[in-house]
Amino acid sequence: MTDSQPKSGFKMKKPRKRSHKVPVDDFRTLEKGDAIIVVGGSGPYYTGEDGERTCFVDRGKYTVVSVDHSGIQAYGDNGHVYLYMGEICPSKLINSITQAPCKILKMYQPNCRLSRS
Repeated sequence: MTDSQPKSGFKMKKPRKRSHKVPVDDFRTLEKGDAIIVVGGSGPYYTGEDGERTCFVDRGKYTVVSVDHSGIQAYGDNGHVYLYMGEICPSKLINSITQAPCKILKMYQPNCRLSRS
């Protein structure tokens, strides 16, 4: 054996390429076509009589369609959704619903180059 090879017969595997997830500080910086991930257990929710919370937004991957002053319009595997990003407040229609912002992460593909500005 040479010095460049390990003494054991174990061969190192190359790590698989994964998409990089970056937290989004300001959702207004997102553009049409950006890929985002919604973290489970976030967003508007219903509070039942027993205190159990039921979230309205499904977790998963979404593609941004547009951004407005209080949220993001996006589509994913489950269809078109509106992701509320405003302040936490009770709903104007029903007292048991609370509007809470969604927690989102922006996805970068490993092979794409990020613009440096």
